[in-house]
Amino acid sequence: PRKKLLKRARKLVLVFMGKDGGFEDDKDEAPSGNQDVEVAPDHGFCVLDQADRNNVLLVEMIRGNLKVKQGTKAQQMKDYTTLIFEEIDQRIKDLSNSEGSDAQIEGLERIRKNVQLYFEHSRKSPRAAKNVLRVMLGKDPVHPKAATDSLFPVEKIEKAEKTAQTKQKRKRIFTPADAALNRALASLKDDNEDEIAHCLLLTSTEILMLTVLSSQGVPVFDAKNWSSLVSNELAIIEDDFRIYFFAMVGIMEAAADVWLKIAEKKLQSKVEIFNNSGDMSDTAKNKLTNEIAVLEKDRDAKQLTKEDAVTYSSDPLMFAKRAIMLLEALKKQMGPVDLQYVGEKKIRALNKSENGLGTKVIHWMSKEMQRWAEPFGILDSAGNIQSKTSITPAKDHSQ
Repeated sequence: PRKKLLKRARKLVLVFMGKDGGFEDDKDEAPSGNQDVEVAPDHGFCVLDQADRNNVLLVEMIRGNLKVKQGTKAQQMKDYTTLIFEEIDQRIKDLSNSEGSDAQIEGLERIRKNVQLYFEHSRKSPRAAKNVLRVMLGKDPVHPKAATDSLFPVEKIEKAEKTAQTKQKRKRIFTPADAALNRALASLKDDNEDEIAHCLLLTSTEILMLTVLSSQGVPVFDAKNWSSLVSNELAIIEDDFRIYFFAMVGIMEAAADVWLKIAEKKLQSKVEIFNNSGDMSDTAKNKLTNEIAVLEKDRDAKQLTKEDAVTYSSDPLMFAKRAIMLLEALKKQMGPVDLQYVGEKKIRALNKSENGLGTKVIHWMSKEMQRWAEPFGILDSAGNIQSKTSITPAKDHSQ
C-alpha cells in the first residue's frame, strides 16, 4: 500500500508541475516502508519524517523541486514552491482544527521557513539552496565547487526589519543631545584650554541635569497648580504621563549613583594594573600614572555630583530653579537662529530637523521658561531670566 501511495503522490506532483516541465533525472528514490534509511545530519534544518503517511505528498513535492532544472523560468519556480506552501498551510490548518500537538505545528512552520529560504536563494545560489531540500529529505548536502562558496544559503534579514534595526542602532548611538553632552563630558577630562575657551563651561552636575532634562522634558507650566509640579509634598498625581520636577530629581540621583560606580570601577581597574606593573617600562608607567590622575579627577567630580543630587532630592525647588537658569544659559550660548523667511528650501530643512515644527519649538520653549521664571523669582530687574551657571570666570569650581 505504501508503494502505491508513493506512486500516486509522484503522479500527482508531476500533474501539478507539468510532466515534461524542466526536471532532471535523479537516481535517488524515495525510501519504501520496508527500508531502513540512514538519515544525514540535519545541519539546523527540519528533516521530514518520511515514515509518516501524512508527509508522503509533501516529501514528493519537495523531491520534485529538488529535480527542477537550473534554467527553469522564475514564474514556474514560484508556482512549484507555492504548491508546497499551500500543502504546508493546509496541514497546519488541519492540525489546528483537530487539536494537533504544538510540536507538529511548530515542525511544519519550521519546514515552511526552510522552503522559503530555498526559494529566496534558488536563482542566485541554486546548489546551496537545493542543499536545504536535500537535508530536509535526509540526504547529505552537495559540497560547493569553490572553497569560498557556502554550503547553505545565508538567511537574510527582511528589508523592513533591517531598516528598523539600522534606525534603532543610529538612535541608540547618536542624537544631537547625546552628541553635545558627550562632548561636554569629554571636556571635563581635557586640559586643552584653547578648545573650550569660548564654550559654555558646565560642571558634571549640570551636564547630568541636562541629560535628565533631555530625557524627561520640562513640565508644562500650570498657573493654578504649578507648585504641585515641583514639590512631592503638594503633588496629587492624577496623570502618569505628566512631568514633575521632583520626579526628575529622583532620576538624577539614581543616575548620579550609576555614574559614580562606573567612575570608581574604571579607576580601580587602572590602579590594579599599576600595582602589578613590575615589568612595565617607565614610559608605560608614566602613561598609566597620567590616566589614573585623570580618572581620579573624574571620580571626584562624580562624587560631588552625587552629593549635589542628594541635596536636590531634599529641595526640588532649588533643582527646578537651577534647571530653568541652565536652559536659559544654554539658549543664550547656542548662537543666533534665523527666524526670518529665507526661502522655501531653508524652511523645509528647519522643519525636517525639528520633527516638522521648525523654529516654533524655540518660540514655545522661550515663553514656557519665562512662565516658570516668574514664580521662581529668577528674573532680573529688566524682566529677563537669569542665566547663571556654576563655573565663574575664575574657573575655581571643584568640578
